[in-house]
Amino acid sequence: MTEKSDERIEKLEKRVAELEKMLKLLTSPDENAVMAELLSEASRLAVFDFTVPSYFETSNWQLGAAVKADDVTDKLAFRAEQTRFPHGYDPMIIYDAPLHLDAANARYIHICFEANTSHFPYAKIYFKTAEQDFYSEDKCVGMLCTANTMNDVCFDMRQNPRWNGIITGLRFDPMECSGTAELEKIAIMNDTDAVPLMMFDFTQSEYNYSEEWSLHHAEAVSSTGTLKIAAVPRLVEGFDPRLENNSICVDINNAAYVRLRCKGIPEKPGNPCAQIYFKTKEDDVYSQNKSIGMSYKSGTTVDLYFDMTKNSKWHGTLTGLRADVMESAGTMEVERIEVIANTAPVAMGGFFKSLRQLLRMSADWEDLLDDVQCHTDELDCRIDDLESRIDDLQCSIEDSEA
Repeated sequence: MTEKSDERIEKLEKRVAELEKMLKLLTSPDENAVMAELLSEASRLAVFDFTVPSYFETSNWQLGAAVKADDVTDKLAFRAEQTRFPHGYDPMIIYDAPLHLDAANARYIHICFEANTSHFPYAKIYFKTAEQDFYSEDKCVGMLCTANTMNDVCFDMRQNPRWNGIITGLRFDPMECSGTAELEKIAIMNDTDAVPLMMFDFTQSEYNYSEEWSLHHAEAVSSTGTLKIAAVPRLVEGFDPRLENNSICVDINNAAYVRLRCKGIPEKPGNPCAQIYFKTKEDDVYSQNKSIGMSYKSGTTVDLYFDMTKNSKWHGTLTGLRADVMESAGTMEVERIEVIANTAPVAMGGFFKSLRQLLRMSADWEDLLDDVQCHTDELDCRIDDLESRIDDLQCSIEDSEA
């Protein structure tokens, strides 16, 4: 009897702990701190600890476009090195005309285009705002599209939390590889069935696109019927420091997160953006469509938890990892990289996190928040009830033992 009661108490306590963690994830503003707690007991499929003396020198990790800082010994520290290097293909078309678009009244960008390439085209919409009037990886929405056929796609810009305020510029990257692209139209709308707020129809012969749009790393092949552009390889003089390991063999079918403990100290003000790239046995190259990014506070050691399951290519056997701590001049420190298995609490935590993101996108945020708070209070009551039942069981056990 006592053994069964102990077992039940243990199960109840575990359930209470899980509920408390889930509630934290729903309400806490610091998602990475909550994820650290949720993942504290999850098994590590791979651990790379750069705080171990001489680990980096004997490991399979290599630096690219960076030089190691030998004056730091308790972690891996390196500085971005300016280089002039071929950066592959990155054709883009940028809207140069003055744009003053209220993001509150514009949610979708509808694009019809074709990417003629032997690769998988990953299309991206970048944007600028009045507060951050420059293009960057943390201000874009991407989508894997189909090669050699017309894509009729809608980008939900509210997937990016920075899509707010006044939008001052737009940039469309049809792919990040060699090939040609044909562009028919770009439309901005607040609802998929609504009349577009702005429409750019490249199929109209009277529309002179060059008055509003400019091509970069691409050249116009034809502008009759559609705007057809060809990607041009580019040489970039700048900074792209990275840390990569190409000797990994890990089954990631049950892996959910990559943890990066790092510090980024950029030379220019602003918060850096870290990017985790990966290769698999099935697709053994690093590419933008096999990556997850996250911005973080500069000058502070942070634990970043990248939810790799958001990328549909995260499956199979992992053959390589690449960590771009930031994409600018400055100094970086890396302490630890982990590949973390999925767990039931984490899966439920991810559900709550998605719920919160959906709530934030809703126009009825306040009303829905009240509803969520009611559910939260209800869960609190259930937890209190469980704790009371645990106390009663404990008393019963003590009485029986006496």
